[in-house]
Amino acid sequence: MNMPQLIGSVTVGERGQVVIPSEARESMSINAGDKLLVFKAPVDGVLIIAKPETFEKLLAHLELNLPNKKKS
Repeated sequence: MNMPQLIGSVTVGERGQVVIPSEARESMSINAGDKLLVFKAPVDGVLIIAKPETFEKLLAHLELNLPNKKKS
């Protein structure tokens, strides 16, 4: 898997809605009515949006590529 790629920016509307940029929707095959998972990352100010069927791939990538910090 590649590093995260900035595709664009969004503005939060009055009702809390955002529009996913068309390039992101097309490259990820996101269509109207699709369900997406939204997670708050451990880092403040970061959200992760994923298709349910690909979320396990993201977890495997993170597990392989993040340093394993052990408490001393």
